[in-house]
Amino acid sequence: GVATDLGHLEKDVRVVGYQKSVEQRAKDVLEECLRGCSLVLVPAGVPRKPGQSRGDLFKVNAGIARDVVEACAAHCPGAVVALIVNPVNSVVPAMAELYRKGGLDPRRIVGVTTLD
Repeated sequence: GVATDLGHLEKDVRVVGYQKSVEQRAKDVLEECLRGCSLVLVPAGVPRKPGQSRGDLFKVNAGIARDVVEACAAHCPGAVVALIVNPVNSVVPAMAELYRKGGLDPRRIVGVTTLD
């Protein structure tokens, strides 16, 4: 989806989409996915369930985003990391703070709020 859309950029870019199998652990495949990246799109997390608070959704999805953001910090620290993770207005500042504490530029963490 989004990887295909980005393939239409008028630059000399290489766009690659990755998807892990159910049997794979994310941490086992992230280094290969992230090595050499300058832009990382992270469509991750679970949708909000009926009756679930935004705080509860944040706890789940921030944990998922954290794993990917930590991998980005390790394998492509100069990349822009675009998070497509709800609640985006809470997850992005938390992940930017994670980058800041790691000595990286927190402005490299951005949120994507609209895909259409």
